[in-house]
Amino acid sequence: HKLGHRVPVETRSVPLPGDGCHPRAAQVFRDISPLAALSAENRSLRERTLLDPLTEMGNRRYLIRRLGERLDEMQRYGSAFGVLLFMVRPGGAVRNLLNIVGLTLVNCMRKHDVVGRWAEDAFLAIVCNVSQAQLQQARERCTRIVAEAAGAAAPCIQVGGATATAGDTLNELEARARGDLADLVVP
Repeated sequence: HKLGHRVPVETRSVPLPGDGCHPRAAQVFRDISPLAALSAENRSLRERTLLDPLTEMGNRRYLIRRLGERLDEMQRYGSAFGVLLFMVRPGGAVRNLLNIVGLTLVNCMRKHDVVGRWAEDAFLAIVCNVSQAQLQQARERCTRIVAEAAGAAAPCIQVGGATATAGDTLNELEARARGDLADLVVP
């Protein structure tokens, strides 16, 4: 730009006739700042459709996408994974408790694991590359940390888990995790 800052542009070059030794060309520049801004806004909107507005973490749509990827990886490469489901029962300051549980789960999981808001009152953690025993250890660790963070509200939380098996669907995996729900035990 004439004021010195960079501007996204599209260029077109057109060859011009010249003498045989010195080829010539003309270049036309077009400012595409409005297109770049529109593209960035579209990307932002796409990302926001995958975020839960209350907790600002991945929402159910995002988790379904990631679970589909994990199920596909398991089918193709045999990559084991499991899910942990944290349910918050109504009572007291539910909104505050949801934030506490969500943030605590994000911070106690490994980098490559995924945590998001599964339902209005539930969080789902996708725990990658784990056996049944390793998922149980992750469940116990997360349960202990969430119970400490929730304090007196901990009895309002239930946790369940399930490891994925070959041929699982998303609904079957969720049903097994829901069937395994147990009250959070305060240490």
